[in-house]
This record gives sequence, structure tokens and C-alpha cells, in this order.
Amino acid sequence: MTADLSTESTGRPFTLEMWITPQSGTARKTDVVALDAESGRHVIRFAHENEFEWELFVFGHPVGIPRQAGRRVHFASVVSESGVACFLDGQEAGWTAVQNESVAYNSLLIGGPGYNGVIDEFRISRSARYTKEFIPEQHFTPDEHTVVLYHFDEGFGAVANDASGNGHSGTINAATWVKYDTTVEGAPVWKSVAEAGTATGFGVPELTAPTTALYFAERNAEVIVPTLFDRTDSLTIEVRLWRGRAESHSAIIDFNYLTRVGTGATNNLMFSSWHGLAITLPNSDYGLSKPVHLTGIRDGEQREVRLYTDGILAAKVKYKNNQFHEDGCLNICSNQRQWTDPDPNEDHSFSGWIDELRISGYARYTDNFEPPVRMAVDDQTLAIYHFEEGQGDVLLDSSGNNHHGRIVGARWTTMGEPPEDPGPSTMIDATDEWMDLLTLIDPASDAAATGNYSDEGTFENGELILGHRTQLAIPLELPSNYQLQAEFTTWNGPKFLHVECPISDRRPVVVVAFGDNESGYLGTGLQSVDGLNATDPKNPTHLDKKLLRPNVRQKLDLTVSAVEERVTIQATIDDQLLVDWTGSASQLPAQDGNLAPQLKILTYKGMLRLHSLRMRMPEDQAKSVRSSVETAN
Repeated sequence: MTADLSTESTGRPFTLEMWITPQSGTARKTDVVALDAESGRHVIRFAHENEFEWELFVFGHPVGIPRQAGRRVHFASVVSESGVACFLDGQEAGWTAVQNESVAYNSLLIGGPGYNGVIDEFRISRSARYTKEFIPEQHFTPDEHTVVLYHFDEGFGAVANDASGNGHSGTINAATWVKYDTTVEGAPVWKSVAEAGTATGFGVPELTAPTTALYFAERNAEVIVPTLFDRTDSLTIEVRLWRGRAESHSAIIDFNYLTRVGTGATNNLMFSSWHGLAITLPNSDYGLSKPVHLTGIRDGEQREVRLYTDGILAAKVKYKNNQFHEDGCLNICSNQRQWTDPDPNEDHSFSGWIDELRISGYARYTDNFEPPVRMAVDDQTLAIYHFEEGQGDVLLDSSGNNHHGRIVGARWTTMGEPPEDPGPSTMIDATDEWMDLLTLIDPASDAAATGNYSDEGTFENGELILGHRTQLAIPLELPSNYQLQAEFTTWNGPKFLHVECPISDRRPVVVVAFGDNESGYLGTGLQSVDGLNATDPKNPTHLDKKLLRPNVRQKLDLTVSAVEERVTIQATIDDQLLVDWTGSASQLPAQDGNLAPQLKILTYKGMLRLHSLRMRMPEDQAKSVRSSVETAN
């Protein structure tokens, strides 16, 4: 197999590792792996014909390695600043001092002519992963240091997909796909895919360690896959999940509210595909006590919708008319597609863990089946997610189709375990100190688009740019008194600027309008005082003023304070009065359900550049404002 890594930069440190099962019959001096082979910079080979004695050459220097039996072994080569170390099954097996050389990636060759054996996991990292004895991972996971990652679990075809997200797919020549036979005691046995068939006991060895998962616990936690749509007559959605509570009317995996895996009105898991084609499980407790494999199938050939639980057919229903495909993209726990309850304290969003998901463009199962521990790729796989990243805001698609997801609000953890407390917080210590809130912003999670929009906020020269309906939402823990100051410029036809400033359990909204209370748009003032819009003359903060000026740098000053149930909100824009209101907290809109308080800023029908965003609070009320600080600019 060959792959082009020439776009990767050179340098140290570096780790190359793989799970390999050498077989007898390998020719002498056969290269097993060669990186930048023309220069001989990093080559792993067998030294003697039919003998499992390995040689590792790094920058032309040999690294001595003891002889190994013909068994499945974890091999790792680690290049640090001081030298090169080799590890076998987590034990150091050789070392040599090599200095003043840089790893050049260029071309990658895996399994050269003359090699007889199996390689079933392979990863290259831009870090020295191992410096002492360790327990090797059975299945490698990607992180920010991963250059390329192959699981070799496709089982067909001439392409090995790169699960790192870097797009370094490999081209396979003259190699045979095999499966691991776990039914044979003793040494591992590999059989061809054709010989193995679909018999129980074949496949990647079952994982015994806890798996990494995404945890969804708040209404705004979701994953958006903007490039994948429901376009096929047949469809299979299969997911392994663990419910944290018995919620109703939730959308867990969906393309729209009508094509989804979710829960019904009585808290039961269900699968639906358009009107009248909803299948609901009879047991509302299913999935609450342990992980479950849930599969929903729309079979276009049989004109049938089926629902499987842990591989067992639970229910099916026939349909007559052609299925209608809506335009929604794939979402996981979409906060836009949950049931809207008249009671704002009711939360219908999914709460729990997900650690495997596969979307297929055909009816994958017609009979009962053994649910795979780790889902594999085939030519009908549209997207597959193993949830093994463990960090970051991107959910990687391992199908090779690059349908990567954007994570918003969901947190990485271990399946079945709530995430750990994120740790110490940033503090404001004195009355006269302003805190730069722009340094707290992660655009991918804090400045996401709302509704069906997909653009997230972006930083440019330390300033945050928001597009139409791209909402900045920063979770904040605020005291009863604080000041907020924002300098900004709008352009490209804005209708209004919307600033939601949390206080206690309330969320007052300050609006700066462009027009003189245009019909259909929010007017200038305080939104939703006693349920009244700022356009309503009965609203005590109503202003018939055009205070938003496109293409001009403006400054908004906002002061919020509360004494018991009495709240005061004062705001100016360019030193002109915007809001001066005092009243009962009950007159302001309440926080949404279980959502944490959030400072929200957005513009409608236009663009917004935040030059600065600062906050300060009285010294005697200084407190934590956010649990983690990431400087995004």
C-alpha cells in the first residue's frame, strides 16, 4: 500500500506504530514499512529469510531489535530529540543515538514486495508518544498529533481510509483483505474475507477497555454534519447509545424531524421515516441501564420500515407511497429539531452517551444479526463515526467520504461516565480590571450558526466576525452586578443587533435596530418586557430611533444589577441612551430549561465584526466566569 504524505511538514519528534502479524515465507531484506524510502530515512524490514528478526533503519542508522516469533505484535518506533527507541508490545527493545536529522514524510510504503503477513492498525504521529513501558492500544485513536491513521477495517476495495481526518488515504496493490478468527485458541489466525464470511467470531477482537464517547446533557449540545443529506431510496441508521434519562420527543440521529432515531411521546426509543411511518419500542426503559445497539432501516425495495434492537427485529411497517426526502443535513442531538414544549422548563433533548454511528445508503439488514462491536466500512457506507478522538470539536468520518461533524456543546468522556469537572476557573479580582471576553471564545463551539445555517464565527487579526444568524453564545456564571462593553462594526444590510445579558435566572435581551421599527423586525429597546417586543409602544423601553449604523465603528455600554427581585438595566450606544429600565425580575424572560446562563450576541440580515468585548464586576462579587479559558486569537 502506498500513500502520499508530502504535504506534511518535516521535523521531530515522531512516532510510527502498528499491529503486525508476520508470517513464514517472508523474503530476506524485505521492507515492511518504508517512510521516505528513496532516502532510506525510516525503514522497517526483516533481516533473514523465514526468520522473524527485524531491522529498523532511521536516517541510515540501524537499531538493534531482538528476534520475534511469528505472532501478532505491537511495534513502535519513536524518534525524539536525542535518538530513536523501538518498542515491542510496549517494552523497549532497542535504542540508538541519532541527532541533527529531521523526519521527512514524503512517500509511505506499507507491505513491500516479498512481505508475507498482516498489518491491521497503523498510525504515524508528530510526537514522541512513548518514553517508557506502556500498554498498547488495540485500536489507535486520532488526536492533534496524528499525521495518518489506518484501521484497515474496510474489508473490500483498493483504498485504505485515513481516520486522522488529514485525507491521506492509501492505495492498495495486490494485498488481500482478511479477518481475525477469534474462535481459535492459541496463536491468532487470519482468514480471507471470502473464507470467513459472516460467521460469528470473525472480525476485530472485541474491546474490553471502556470506549470513548460523546456526552450530551444540555439542550444546546449537538453535532452538525453539514455535507451529508438523505438522498437514497433505502437508508440505514445504526447507533450505539446509552440513555442517561427517559426523555420524550427527542431527536437523537436525524436528517429532519421526520426521518430520525429518537424517542416518542411515552419516552420509548423509536425510528420514523416520514408521516405515519414511526415504529416505537414497547419498553420505555430500553437503553437506560446499559449501552444498546439501535438500527432503523428504510427499505426502498421492500417498501418497508424496520427497527432492530441489539440485532433483533423489534417491529416493521409497510408503506405504499414513495418516501419524501427533506433537505436537512445529518444532525446528532440537534437542538433545532427537539420538541418545543409550551412549558419553558420542559427539556426534551437527548441526555446520554453515543460511541458508534454508521449511516448506509441501503437496507443493511434483512434478518436478525450480531451487532458489531466496532462498525466497519463498505461500499455502501455514507459515513461512519467511532467517537474515539477524545478531544477537540471535530467528529471524524472514517468512511473516506469526509463527512466530518462539528461538535457544539457535547463533551468527550468514557461511555457511561459523566465528564470530569473541567477544573479551575478564570477570576476577576478587582473593580478596575476589565476582562477580555474574546480570549474565552472558541468559534467552533461558542459562535455556531443557528437554524439551518452552517457558518461559524471566525477570528481575523484578533477580532471575531459573525455572519447572518451566526450566534455568539458564551456560557457565563455572573454575579448580580456587572458591566459589559463591546466595540463593533456592522455591514452588508443588518436589521438589528441582539445582545442577551443573563442576570440571575433571567435573560433580558437588548436590541439595537437599524430601521425605525420596521414591520417584522425587532425594534430598539429591551425585548420581551412583560412579553412585549421592543416594537410595541406599550413596552417601557420602546424607542423609535435608528441607532445601528452600518460601516461605522460603534460602542455599546451595558450595566446590569439586581437587588433581590429588583433588576436595573442601563445601556448606551455611542453615548446615546438606549435602555434605562428598572423593574421586577419576573417581568423579564426566564432562562431556557436546563441551559446554563449564556451571554449571546448576534446580528440579523448582515455581518458583525467584534473589535473588542470586555466585562468587569465589583470586587466583592468577583467570581468564576468560565470553567476553561482558551485563547482563540
